[in-house]
Amino acid sequence: MGAVRLKCTAGQGVLESGSWPEHGARRHGVGAAAVAAMPHPASDMGASTVQPDTTACNFGAIRVLRRLGFSFTHGDNLSVAALARLDQPHPVTGRR
Repeated sequence: MGAVRLKCTAGQGVLESGSWPEHGARRHGVGAAAVAAMPHPASDMGASTVQPDTTACNFGAIRVLRRLGFSFTHGDNLSVAALARLDQPHPVTGRR
């Protein structure tokens, strides 16, 4: 199906996350399900924030992250960082 990662960063309480669905699994909700499941293990690892990074032209990833309630910051013209605070309710489900 692909790969998912949570990685410690230099930021206190911040885990970088990533998901890479295999080509055949794309557009079937696999990436969204993987990203939606990340807060639970991230919280168990002591994180307060999950931060997936992607390229500005990865419209599919940006669409999924936006739908899941991530906020965005822009690095350079090529990168986008999405943030989800684990201590705040999800904007759609209301769950933490």
